[in-house]
Amino acid sequence: MKNNAWIFYSIAAALFWGVWGVVAKFISEDVTPYEKQKLPDTTPQPIGHE
Repeated sequence: MKNNAWIFYSIAAALFWGVWGVVAKFISEDVTPYEKQKLPDTTPQPIGHE
C-alpha cells in the first residue's frame, strides 16, 4: 500500500480542485477582480512527505 500512496493524494487533489471550483463560482459575484486574482495565492499549499 505504501507504493500506492500517490493515488490517495491524486484523488484528494482532484476533490479539493472541484471544491475550489464550486466555491469560486459562488463567490465570483461578491468579490472584485483583484480579490479573485489574489485569493488563490493565500490558500494553504500542500507539502509532500516521503
